[in-house]
Amino acid sequence: MKKQKRVHYFNGQLLSAADLQAEQDYHRDTQRRHNRLLHGAGVASGLKVSLSKDGSGPSVTVAPGHAVDSRGNLVSLCEPFQVTLPAPKAALLVKIRYTESLTDPVPSTGGDTGEETPFSRVEEGAEVVLVAATDTAATSRTPRARTTMPEEAVVLARLLPARSGWRLDRTFKVCRSS
Repeated sequence: MKKQKRVHYFNGQLLSAADLQAEQDYHRDTQRRHNRLLHGAGVASGLKVSLSKDGSGPSVTVAPGHAVDSRGNLVSLCEPFQVTLPAPKAALLVKIRYTESLTDPVPSTGGDTGEETPFSRVEEGAEVVLVAATDTAATSRTPRARTTMPEEAVVLARLLPARSGWRLDRTFKVCRSS
């Protein structure tokens, strides 16, 4: 295992953006390692999946909650999230994954940032996606199904085609983090 480094502060030290980023990286990596090794990947709370039909067609709703992905990221959904379902053909997996995006553009006062417009914040979020469960591993009863989605995504449910549209696979077991 690679040794971890953190910034050692002293009076009069000139700090750069790289020093502050190294400080954040150290603490984020430590927290991810803690989450991954002590709690494991899976749903920590909430994130219940339900099906509904309204005027715009069938949809799946994921309730607010939290999960830990396989990299140790805390994936939080703060409000219900709804996704419209396609016509039923083959089984689908409902997954959630951690996202980051740069926000809050600011003018640069000097130094080459390597970006056209520098951003002052990183917004953490979650993305709910539907993924076809196309191979035998994806249609088995294990939540660690192989799909086209990165392994970091946490599987929340499996949907099966039914005569009347879609149904939740009640035999599907969701991984839980401890």
